[in-house]
Amino acid sequence: MVGVKSANIKADRISEMVRVIKANPYVTSTQLSKMFSVSTSTISIWKKKAGLNIDKA
Repeated sequence: MVGVKSANIKADRISEMVRVIKANPYVTSTQLSKMFSVSTSTISIWKKKAGLNIDKA
C-alpha cells in the first residue's frame, strides 16, 4: 500500500529528527530543514507530532 509506505517513511524521518534534536538540543529549525530537505513549517509540524513543543528559529 502506498499510503502505509509513505507514512512509515515519514515516521522514520520524524524519529531521526528527534534523535538529532536529542543529540544536539541547540539545533535550529532552519538547520533541521536543510538536513531533511523540507520547509521550516514542516519541521514545526513534525515537532508537534513528536511532542516537542520547542520552536526555535
